[in-house]
Amino acid sequence: MIGEIGLGVLASCLGVSLYISNTILKPRLRTYAEVLANEKAYYDDAFKWFEKTPFQEEAIRMSDGTVLVGRWYEVEAAKGVCVIAHGIRVNQIASIKYAALFHQMGYHVLTYDQRNHGMSEGAITTYGEVESRDLKEIISWLLAHKSIEGLSLITHGESMGGATVLMHAAMDERIDAVIADCSFESFERALIERMWREKHIPKWPFLGVTSLIYWLKTGIWLKDISPRKAIESIKKPVLLIHGAADHYVSISHGKRLYSAAKGNDRCKYLWVPDAGHAKSLRQAPESYREYVAKWLGNEIG
Repeated sequence: MIGEIGLGVLASCLGVSLYISNTILKPRLRTYAEVLANEKAYYDDAFKWFEKTPFQEEAIRMSDGTVLVGRWYEVEAAKGVCVIAHGIRVNQIASIKYAALFHQMGYHVLTYDQRNHGMSEGAITTYGEVESRDLKEIISWLLAHKSIEGLSLITHGESMGGATVLMHAAMDERIDAVIADCSFESFERALIERMWREKHIPKWPFLGVTSLIYWLKTGIWLKDISPRKAIESIKKPVLLIHGAADHYVSISHGKRLYSAAKGNDRCKYLWVPDAGHAKSLRQAPESYREYVAKWLGNEIG
């Protein structure tokens, strides 16, 4: 009887952990049409810019053969280049609001679908681990294929994209500045919080089993997906943005990231009152634009 109960508990633990690992490896994705309908309702000015601004479709092949799809927006007399990484489940349509912002500030802009999102290839999502390496290859591709020599290179990421740009900046000295909007400090902590909040699944014993399954499938331990560790080694200017009313990735993640960057006096923050997850620009558009423009002007001219 005791043995049967033990086997039942083990099977239950394994089943739940398999469900969690499969969910994070292959999140349910939104289509371009779905993201467009949601974004256009809140960022009308940005989509008016989008409708009249030409762009080039780009297909960028990674070293593992995965092709990422992007859009390149040029501007006359550019003062820099901004590469924008979107968040989980969405695609580069969610980056249009930021693309409009930076393009109007005088930057060439590249938006792209991260792997396993939008029109890009890729079978799984790794929340910044592989995606940050992709971004490094994208920067190399830009330098090889676009006339951007001598221009400042900045990256902007939202949510999972924030984790991507922070982890990338820790490994790529070519970046001049990085902006992370509502990034998690560590994927493991974000997962623990969401497991409990959404499904009332406790950390023990499910996190350890889930992490083992994830490692077996990807070669990556969940604890190693850590923008907090990355930011400790970034010496370039960093701007952390987070909504104070973010219930998906709480502002405590942003504050811990800022604390971890204590050795970098070029790390600044913008905490936006009443803003939910990935909604800081929506909540306070003028403050967001003014702060980012002033910060970039101070840091890279």
